[in-house]
Amino acid sequence: MKKSQAKELPNKTVKALNKDLLDLYTELKKKSVDDASGKIKNVSWKRSVKKDIARILTVIRIKELTTK
Repeated sequence: MKKSQAKELPNKTVKALNKDLLDLYTELKKKSVDDASGKIKNVSWKRSVKKDIARILTVIRIKELTTK
């Protein structure tokens, strides 16, 4: 996720954020299988995907807390 995309996260709805989160989880699972089978040589992708997931979860949690 680029910095410009990360700055746009608070402007998205929770529904759109959940969709993005599902896409990232799917990507993580798919690439993990490819990594285990030796198809992927660069393993740094895992760190960036996990950070993107954490960013989205943080924004969702902030939205939940501010709406209460």
